[in-house]
Amino acid sequence: MGHHDLSHHGQDPQKLAQLRMVEMEMMKALGDFMTKLKQSKEQGDSLLDRTMILFSSNLGNAANHSRKISLSSSPRRLQARPASRFNADDPPPLSNLFVTMLQRLGIESEKFGSSTGTLTGLEA
Repeated sequence: MGHHDLSHHGQDPQKLAQLRMVEMEMMKALGDFMTKLKQSKEQGDSLLDRTMILFSSNLGNAANHSRKISLSSSPRRLQARPASRFNADDPPPLSNLFVTMLQRLGIESEKFGSSTGTLTGLEA
């Protein structure tokens, strides 16, 4: 089945097993990519140290359309405070994360799409 159909699994054990396999392969590919970035050097730093990676899905739980986001960055670029969470009932626009990422990469930007600012709870 396709990823979208599997994400709406309805707790069906067969669909969950297939979804788990797909997502494990996606995470393995991401891990391999990050390893290659870490092994590649540019001006004395690893490319991983000079990169921010946003890995996301529009769904964390298809049953309620919540979303989960994974952001990887060197601590000097962006670091979440321990237990950084946002109000699930009134979350900030996802585009606020994009503005924050652009600024941390040295790109002067005050707006991206429907952003309303930057995200708080993230340290440089």
